Amino acid sequence: MGDGYRPDHHVKENYLTCGVHHYDSTGLIMPDSSVIGTITFIAPEHYPHCLWIGKIINIHEGARVVGTAEITEILNPILSI
Repeated sequence: MGDGYRPDHHVKENYLTCGVHHYDSTGLIMPDSSVIGTITFIAPEHYPHCLWIGKIINIHEGARVVGTAEITEILNPILSI
């Protein structure tokens, strides 16, 4: 994984959406490592008010969960509960 990675995210029950990852660190992200970054979700108006600080969301490549993201800040108010 690296900056610009575009997996799917399980933002609410029975709903996956694509998002672009942008990381504060440079280089590749290795398995079992943690990084700080942002996710820009596509079409958030279709799943409003589904995120809160501290929520853990699964990151998917197809049906396979490849990681998790903890919400630490919500920049788009339409996503905030």
